[in-house]
Amino acid sequence: MGQANNKPAQSSTNKHQAARAAAKKAKTKKILITVAVVLAAVLIITPLALFANGSVYRLANAATVGDIKFSVAEYNYFYQTSFVNTYNNFYNTYGEYASQLLDPDTPLDEQTYSDGVTWADHFRDAALSDMQEVAMLYSEARAAGFALSDEQQADLDSLISSVTDTASAYGYSTAGYLSSVYGSGMTEKLFRRCVTMAYTAQAYSGTILDGMTYAADELQARYDADPKQYDTVSFHLFLVPSVVTEDGSEEDAMAAAKVNADEMAANVTDTASFAEYVRKLCSEDDLDSYADDAATIQHYVKYSVVSSYEFGDWLFDSARAAGDTYVAEASGGYQVVMFLDREDTHYNVVNVRHILIMPETDEETGAATDETWAAAEEKANQLLADWKAGEATEASFAALVADNSADSGSTSNGGLYEGIYKGQMVTPFNDWCFDEARVPGDAGVIKTSYGYHVMYFVGEGGEYWTETLTTELQNEEYSAWEAEKLALYPITTNASGLRMGRHS
Repeated sequence: MGQANNKPAQSSTNKHQAARAAAKKAKTKKILITVAVVLAAVLIITPLALFANGSVYRLANAATVGDIKFSVAEYNYFYQTSFVNTYNNFYNTYGEYASQLLDPDTPLDEQTYSDGVTWADHFRDAALSDMQEVAMLYSEARAAGFALSDEQQADLDSLISSVTDTASAYGYSTAGYLSSVYGSGMTEKLFRRCVTMAYTAQAYSGTILDGMTYAADELQARYDADPKQYDTVSFHLFLVPSVVTEDGSEEDAMAAAKVNADEMAANVTDTASFAEYVRKLCSEDDLDSYADDAATIQHYVKYSVVSSYEFGDWLFDSARAAGDTYVAEASGGYQVVMFLDREDTHYNVVNVRHILIMPETDEETGAATDETWAAAEEKANQLLADWKAGEATEASFAALVADNSADSGSTSNGGLYEGIYKGQMVTPFNDWCFDEARVPGDAGVIKTSYGYHVMYFVGEGGEYWTETLTTELQNEEYSAWEAEKLALYPITTNASGLRMGRHS
């Protein structure tokens, strides 16, 4: 991300002419002087050559962990990996707005990460932390005699060899591509070393986690200590708006909204009556949004989502019963909450594949029309029909995803979403996945606010309740284990080496 060097390169012809001229002059000098000049030339030229071909970045030390030394080129690998992962996460979440958080076209040492810390500072610290962790895990794996399984080794080899294909696709040599991505000094051999250490470390950490198991009574004790952290609730939520009249004040508007909210809370008893009040109190512009009685229902909400709200603890109070109501002051009015149900999470997660067909939108308004929605529905139904007319297998469904789905988050893996829990997806998607009649191989078309989804039900996974509690206990135990091990593998940095590494 630094500026390019615009100084024109000296042609090989000019270089040879200069060399010949220097040699001709040298003939008039004493041998001793000539030797001295040659030695001086070597001292000057050699470092420049090292920088030019990247050798200095492979030779200079950036940090050491245990008996593993990391060169500047390897430090750059971890720095760039941290940067790319962070930016990709932003992009997958925010799309084109990701650059407002992290702009890849602006030097990182000119962008603020937090108070007094730049993104360059952050990625430097992240790289060093990752290097220490990888070195620790890799060293522990070697000490334990750990070896990758045949499948893991095949995955690793495939990952490394895929770089050559990617480089070719972009018109690079493999070495040139690696240098363009990770910086000068990165070679195929060094890349393999970095990836092998990181992959082995990850695989070994997986065996450590897998070895942390818990009996049913341990999981139950964890749950009983704070049930609200693991259950979910469903409830109605509506903001009774404060409307400022021409001759009124904001205080008057809020007071009127409070009266309406209290009346609503006192009289609603079920979904139908709640919806009736919503349509009575909402603006005319919002009537269509509340045409469905269930429009205000919040399904399968975790405590962590509502804990900061005034009504959060109220919702998760063990005394709560269906139909209970609560009124909370909010910006722009008063929220009316009606409790519906508290659900435990003793159910199996599900795995599905999908193809998202989004309706085309107007370039100026960004809105879809009835016609484009109809076209999206037609395409979705045609895709399903074509799939059914063919092999109608999971593999053939996955093969359709790359060329048809608008969901960038799942196109690379055949539209697969694994471990879906209730409330994770939008309501129509959720309801299709968790239909009690659903069986592996089921397929269909559903509509959400995003578009039409061609669905394929892969099957169920493990029990959400068990997996959630197990994962939480494993994370705590693993964090303690990791902290203990990292203390045995302190990282020693080389300031001059780090200055040569990525910082912008």
